[in-house]
Amino acid sequence: MKNIEQINVLNMFHDGTITQLIERTKTISMEIEIEYLAKLINKNFTSFICEFINYEEINFKFWEENDFTVIDSELLKKYELEIIEAEEIDNKVVLKCLSKLNTGGNFYIQTETIKIYDQEKQEISISKLAEVSHQYWNTI
Repeated sequence: MKNIEQINVLNMFHDGTITQLIERTKTISMEIEIEYLAKLINKNFTSFICEFINYEEINFKFWEENDFTVIDSELLKKYELEIIEAEEIDNKVVLKCLSKLNTGGNFYIQTETIKIYDQEKQEISISKLAEVSHQYWNTI
């Protein structure tokens, strides 16, 4: 999956909050709480799982602290990171986030592909996610 495709996927989670990171061998799962979008899949849902498969790099750098990089998933959860937008910087996907405890920072992501799942661990196609995202933004 090309960077531009990954950016398009991640931008659909605008305003979502990263609530959990789970690391496995070459895979990181990120739970993103974004109730307004999840409810369009199932009225009882509040979040999605974004799985980064065969990742080479995932780390977070605060804007205020140039040399402070966080890779500890437990520590990152405490910052309650809210997604602003995704873009490409230096051939990496960068997820810009605000923080409840700090001004925010950037998630740097290099991964082969991204898969999206609902709360019941059912895979959601990128086209379905785009459809519900457009549905939401066209109703407000």
